[in-house]
Amino acid sequence: MSFDFAALLSPDNAVRKSAESQFEQCRQAQPQLVATQLVAALSQPGGSPTSELCAVLARRYLPPLFALAEIHFSLEAREHVKAGLLACLGSASHPPSLRRKLCSLVGRLGAEFHAAGSWPQLSAFIAAACADGAAPEVHESALSVLSHMAPALVEPAAWAACGQSVQATLVDGLGAARAPAVRQAALASLAALLRTSAAAEQEAERELRSPADDKARKAAKASRKAQKAIGQSLGEGLPAMLGALEGALQAGGTDATAALESLAEVAENQPRLFRPVLPQVVEGMASLAVSAQLPATQRIAALEVVVTLAETQPKLCLKVEGFAARMVSTLLSRMVTLGEDCGEWDEAEPPDGMADDDCAEDDLEAGYAAEALDRVVSALEGAGVAEALLPQLEALANGAAWQQRHAALVAVGMVCETCAASLLPHLAALLSLVASGASAPEPRVRWAACFALGLLSDEFEQLSAQHHATALPLLLRGIGDASRRVQAASALGVSNLASQMEREALEPYAQQLLAALHGLLAASPPHYVAFAAASTLSQLFDTLGDGVAPVYATFMPMLRSYFEGAIGAKAHRLAAALLSAIGSLAAAAGEEAFQPDAEATVAPLVELLLRQRPMLCESSLLEPLHACLARLAAPMGAPFGRYFAVVLPTLLEAAGVEPEVQTDLVEEQPADGEEEEHIDTHYVPNKGCGFLRAQMEEKLMGVSALHEYADALGAGFAPFVPACVEAASSLLGYKFHPRVRTSSAFVMGDAVKALVAAAKAGEQGGEASAASLVGSVLKPLSEAVHREKELEPLDGMLSVLLDVLRLQRLEGCALLSPPQLNGLVALLKHALHLDARRTAARADAAAEEEEGEGAELDEEWELLLTAVHTMRELLRLHGAAIVPTLEAQLLPAVGQWLAADENHQAASLYALADLVEFGGQDAAKRYTQLALPHIHAAVALEDGKQKRTAAAAHALGAVGKHGGKLLSRAATADAAARLAAVLQAPDARCAAMAERTEAAALALGKLLSHRHAHLEAAGTAAPLTPLWLSHLPLKNADEEDAQAALRCLCEVLERAGAGKPDLPLGADLPLALGVLGAAAAKEATGAELASQMQRLLLGWQAAHPAALQASAAALPPPVQQGLARLVAA
Repeated sequence: MSFDFAALLSPDNAVRKSAESQFEQCRQAQPQLVATQLVAALSQPGGSPTSELCAVLARRYLPPLFALAEIHFSLEAREHVKAGLLACLGSASHPPSLRRKLCSLVGRLGAEFHAAGSWPQLSAFIAAACADGAAPEVHESALSVLSHMAPALVEPAAWAACGQSVQATLVDGLGAARAPAVRQAALASLAALLRTSAAAEQEAERELRSPADDKARKAAKASRKAQKAIGQSLGEGLPAMLGALEGALQAGGTDATAALESLAEVAENQPRLFRPVLPQVVEGMASLAVSAQLPATQRIAALEVVVTLAETQPKLCLKVEGFAARMVSTLLSRMVTLGEDCGEWDEAEPPDGMADDDCAEDDLEAGYAAEALDRVVSALEGAGVAEALLPQLEALANGAAWQQRHAALVAVGMVCETCAASLLPHLAALLSLVASGASAPEPRVRWAACFALGLLSDEFEQLSAQHHATALPLLLRGIGDASRRVQAASALGVSNLASQMEREALEPYAQQLLAALHGLLAASPPHYVAFAAASTLSQLFDTLGDGVAPVYATFMPMLRSYFEGAIGAKAHRLAAALLSAIGSLAAAAGEEAFQPDAEATVAPLVELLLRQRPMLCESSLLEPLHACLARLAAPMGAPFGRYFAVVLPTLLEAAGVEPEVQTDLVEEQPADGEEEEHIDTHYVPNKGCGFLRAQMEEKLMGVSALHEYADALGAGFAPFVPACVEAASSLLGYKFHPRVRTSSAFVMGDAVKALVAAAKAGEQGGEASAASLVGSVLKPLSEAVHREKELEPLDGMLSVLLDVLRLQRLEGCALLSPPQLNGLVALLKHALHLDARRTAARADAAAEEEEGEGAELDEEWELLLTAVHTMRELLRLHGAAIVPTLEAQLLPAVGQWLAADENHQAASLYALADLVEFGGQDAAKRYTQLALPHIHAAVALEDGKQKRTAAAAHALGAVGKHGGKLLSRAATADAAARLAAVLQAPDARCAAMAERTEAAALALGKLLSHRHAHLEAAGTAAPLTPLWLSHLPLKNADEEDAQAALRCLCEVLERAGAGKPDLPLGADLPLALGVLGAAAAKEATGAELASQMQRLLLGWQAAHPAALQASAAALPPPVQQGLARLVAA
C-alpha cells in the first residue's frame, strides 16, 4: 500500500481532508509503513512541495514512532529508516529548506540514540562529511546535525567521550579555507552547544539552591562544575569564531549577519568567554554599527552583540574605558536614521499609541537603537549614561534636522526611569525641550514630545505636584492634534500623569480632560486611538473617584456601546480597555449612580460570558471581563450575588482545566519564531514540556478571577467559600505553572477574609467558621510549602499565614490555636532554612561569577518581606511572650542575614526594628544594642543600597521611640543629620527612591516627636521641621506607616502649642496646615487621626481665628477645601 502524500496538499478541501484522515489512520495502524514511505519520499532527488511536506511530517512523527515498542516498529525497519535518512543527508541535490528540516530530524534522533550508542553510522557519516574533499552542502548539513544534538552532546559523560572530537570538528569548520556556508554552520553549532551548556548549568544552579537532599546538592554541584568546564572548552573556539566573522564581513552577503547573530547568542549564554577580548569586541562591534559600508541589518546585528554583553556582563563592560559614553554616542547616531517621509508613519495604526516602531524599512535601525538604549541604560543602572547623554541632547535639540530633535526626545523617555537622579536637576530644561517639541511642525516630533512627557511623568513627582499647569495643557493640546498618532500618545501621557496626581490637583482639569476624551471617542477614531482614550478614562475615573458621578450618564452608555462595537469588530485589545473603563467608572461613581443602571451593565456582560466563552478565551478577553465584573460587584451590592452564582461554575470549570501536556525527552529549543504559536514550551536540558497555551491561560484566568471576585465581594463571598477552597486546595501542588499555585494560595487567604468579614457583619457562627477553615487549610498549605521550590508560589503560600495573623490582630478574632501557631512558626523556620540554602548556593556561585539574576533577587526580596512581616504580626499579637520562641526558632537565621547581601541585611534590620518596637522592654534594650551599629552603617546614601537604607531608617525610628537612653543625645543628633541627608539627596523625590525617602521622613518624624529635646539642645529641631514637613503626607507608604507619620505630626503640633499664647511652629505652620489639608481628603487617614487633626484645628480656630486664616491663605484651593471639610465634619 502506497500513500499519496501529494493529496495532503490538494487545493480541493474534500480531497485534502480525506487524505488527512487516511494518513492519520495509517499512522496509527501501520507506523512502519508510514515511516518507510516518508523516507522514500524524502529520497527523491531535487525539491518539491511534497518533499517539503514529508520532511515536516517526518520531523513531527518519526521521533515518537521510534519510541514505540519493537513489536510495532521492528529493529530492521528502524535501521532501514536511519540508513535512508543518512542517504538523504548525503545527497547534495536537496534545496536548503529541505536540508534544514532533515538536519533537525536527524539531530533529534541522533541525540536520542547517542547515549545508547545505537546509531554509530551517524558518527561515521559526520566524520566523512566533515573531511577534506566532501561536498560543502553535506559538510554544512553534518555540522547542523551537531547543533540539533546539543542536548545529548553536552551531557558530562557524553562530552568526556566525544567532546574533544566535536570541538575539533567545529573549529575546523570555521577555518578560512572552508566554504562560507560551512563556516556559518560551524558558528551556529558552536553557539547552540554553548547555549545548551549554559541552560544545563543554570538548571544545576537552580537545583543547587533548592536541593531535595544532600545527595541532590552534591549532584547539582558536580553538574554545574562539569557544564562550566564544557562551556570553557567550547569557548576556546571563540578566536576562530571571531575569525569566521571577519571572513564573512570581507565576503559580504547574508553570512555576516548570521555570524553576528550567532555571536550575540554566545554573548547571551556564555558571556564570560568574552572577558579576555572584551575591549576589542566592544570597539570592533561599535565600529561596525556605524559603518556606512554595511547594510542596516548587519549594523543592527553588530550592535546586538555589544548590547547583549552589556546586559549579561554590565560590571565587566563598565571596566572598559568610556563604555557608557561610546554606547550612548553610537546609539544616538543610529536613532537619527529615520526616513524623511512622515506620511506613511502617520497613517500607520500601531497596537499602542506610545509605540514608534511601525516596521517601515527606513525606520528599523532607529527603532532598534531606541530599544537598545533602554536595554543598555537598564543593564548599566544608569552608570555614566546621563553624563554622556546631556551634552548630546543639547546638540540634537538644536539640530537642523527634525530627526535629531525626535531622537533627543525619545532618548529622554528611554533613560528617564534609570537615570532619574541625574536628570532631576535638569528637569526644567527637559520640560522646555518637551514644550518646544510639542509645537514642532513635524508630527513625529510632536509625538516624541508626548512620548517623553508621558514617561517623565512616571518618574518625577514634581511634574504631577508642581508642573501640572505646564504638562497637562501640552497633553490636552496633543489630544486635539491633527495627527492620530499624536492624539494617542497624548492621551496615554495624560494617563501616566493622572496616575501620579492627587485628586485635588487633578479636579481643576477634569472637565476639560473628560470633554476632550469624550470628543475623541465620539469621532470614531482608529482602534489604537480609542484604546488610548479608554485607558486614560479608566485612570481618570480611578483618580477622581466619586467626582465623576455627575458624568456617569454621559460616559457609561457610550462605553457600553463602544464595547459592543469592539466585540463585533474583533478589536479585542480595545474591548479589554473599554471593560477596564466600565469597571473604573462604576467603582468610582459609587452605588447611588450605578445601581439604577447596574442591570443594564452587568446582565449583558454575564450573558456574553456564558454564550461566547470560547471566543472570549481565544481572544484573551476572559480575564479583563472577569476583572470588570469584579469591580462592578461592590457598587451593585447584594444583587450581584445572583450573577456570581451563575459565573462561579465557569470559573471552577476553567480552574479545573487540564492542559494537554507533551514532553519530549530530547528537544532543542527552536529559534525565535519557529515554535508553534498555540503551544507554550518550557525547556530544561534534554526535555521540553509543551502545553496548549489557550488551555493554560484559561486555567490561570479561572484561579486568578476567583481571587479578584473574593476580594471584591468581601463578606458576600462567604456562601461560595467551600467550593472555591476545594478547588484551590487541589491546585496548590499543580506542577506545570507556578502562577496557578500562587493564585490558589491567594484564594485560600481570601476565603478566610470573607468568613471573618461575614462574622464582623453579624453572621452567626462566622468566626467559628473562619477558625475551622484556617484549621482545614493549614495542612495542605504546610504540605505545599514543603514541596515548593519556586519563590513566587512559596511567597503566596506564606502570605496566607500572614493574612490570618493580621485578621486575628485587626478584627480581634481567634483563628489559630496554640498548636497551630507552633505549626506556623515551623513553616516560617522551613522557609528560612530554604533561604539559607539558596543564599549559600549563590555565594558559592558568586565566587566564580560577577553577575546575579535580578528577577530571582526581586522574588527573594518579596519572600523575605513576607517572612519578616509575619514575624512582626506574631510580635504585635503576642508581644514579649513570643520573643523566646522567635529567638529559638527564627532569629538564628535572621542574625546571619546581617552579614549577607543587601536584601538580607535590609530584612534583618526590619526584623530587629520590630523586636525593638513590639517585643517588650527587655527585647527593646537587647536588640537596640544589637541594631545600632548596623543602623548607623546603613543610614547612608550608598549607590544601589536603597532597600538597606530604607530598612535602617525604619529601624532608627523604632529605636528613637523605644530605645531609651541607649540612643544618646549625640547619637540622636547624628541620626537626624543622616536622615536629613537622605531627604535632601538629589534623587530623593524620584519615584525609584520613594521607599527610601519616605522611610527617612517617618523616622525623622519619630525623632522630632520622641527625641525633640535632644534635637532642640543640638539646635537642629527648627531647621529639620520644614524639611520633614515638605515630605508629608507620605504618598507611597502603606496605610499604617502613612498614619504613623501623621500621628507624629499631631504630637509635634500638640507639644509645640502646649502652654503657648500663639499658634505653633511659627513660619512653618502653613506647611503643617498643608499636610493636614491634604491628608483630610484621604480615606486612608482614618477616623481616629481625622478626629485628632480636627481637635487641633478647632482649638486654633477658637483661640486664634485671624492668625489661622492668615496662615492658610496662601495654600492651594484644594488644600484649603480639605481643611474646611475637616473643621466642618
